[in-house]
Amino acid sequence: MKRVFVLGLLACAAPLSSFAAEPDLERGKQLYFFCGTCHGQAGEGNALLNTPAAARQDSWYVERQLVNYRANLRGYWGPMEDIYGNQMKNMAIAQVPDEQAIIDMAAYMESMDPPESLPITVDGDPEAGREVYEASCIACHGENGEGSTLLGAPRLSNQHDWYLLRQIKDFLSGARGAPRDDIFGTQMRYMAKLLDTEKKQNDVTAYIATFQYAEQRD
Repeated sequence: MKRVFVLGLLACAAPLSSFAAEPDLERGKQLYFFCGTCHGQAGEGNALLNTPAAARQDSWYVERQLVNYRANLRGYWGPMEDIYGNQMKNMAIAQVPDEQAIIDMAAYMESMDPPESLPITVDGDPEAGREVYEASCIACHGENGEGSTLLGAPRLSNQHDWYLLRQIKDFLSGARGAPRDDIFGTQMRYMAKLLDTEKKQNDVTAYIATFQYAEQRD
């Protein structure tokens, strides 16, 4: 029954906060403390641990990803092994016990200052990447990578370039977005096919890495 409820939330794309109490930032901070051992207490992420930046991520998107991990829609083993996602799935199950905990921690993560001066690790041509981004990504993810709540498109700015590149490759391989119940992941798998060469993938990632934090317009 619990899994049916969770998948129902995904199907209607409604934030969990619509179904629970107001976020408790202090509880969210306490819940995040253990996550900070990998993601950093300031939410800056850690390349050595393969953990993305967590600070100032939009709460609705964090909620959706934690639900996806707990529902086995992300971090699954087939058709391609998502090693790092599987690690995160186990953590999400163990450390975030219920929907209210998801809401509280997601709200705390959104309240953190966005990470700054992230290192550039992907060798790409930002100007060529701009052309790719404007042709394939801007309609959903926004001019400054700010994302769109209405479209269910996550923020791309202020995130490690190596992590963004890995997500593109995971969508292309089926390590992410393969289950049909992952509505937004399935959509992204189709869009990722437009980045059909390694050069396009590197270039668009290099361009996204130039974005500064901007508030969403919706």
